[in-house]
Amino acid sequence: MTAWRACEPDDGRVAQRQRKYGGRRLTDRQSAILELVASGMANKEIAFELGISEQAVKEQVSTLLHHLGAANRAALGEAAATRRFLGTFSIDPEWLRFLFQEAPIAMAVVAGPDHRFVAFNRAYETATGAQELLGRRCSEVLPAGSPLLPRLDHVYATGVRSVGEVVLEPLPAPDGTTSGIAIFGLTV
Repeated sequence: MTAWRACEPDDGRVAQRQRKYGGRRLTDRQSAILELVASGMANKEIAFELGISEQAVKEQVSTLLHHLGAANRAALGEAAATRRFLGTFSIDPEWLRFLFQEAPIAMAVVAGPDHRFVAFNRAYETATGAQELLGRRCSEVLPAGSPLLPRLDHVYATGVRSVGEVVLEPLPAPDGTTSGIAIFGLTV
């Protein structure tokens, strides 16, 4: 997932995809394939993981590309991240901008055990000194000895929310493990 500022429709494709997709839900198989595509797996690997033919995976990926109006697998990854975070594909892009980018609360999402930034809003960017965050580890951005770093490790390892000056909310992977952490706070 890119920074939330990238959720703003620059050429109308996001709104077009949402209109095209509407409120229809994905099947369980489509959801599983979407998540595995988003994790970077190739069709052959997905077929092995799900115990289906590679051709069945290709057909499902093609269907997902069509249903979600996605141009490629990377766009499917973004759609999966949006769905994981919001629970839907169909939300007005203007609301997203307001909810995330314009919110006065600092918000970010980090992924993996090294806590790499995959999304953040303007308030978080400002709180960290408006430095480039996307793809960087928290340990590179936060001051040395920051009490947030061990809390991030704990939430990632246990999957248990941590509430304090900054709230850390574990984000589950399809298998139930923690794959990322949402960070919310008035100060960071």
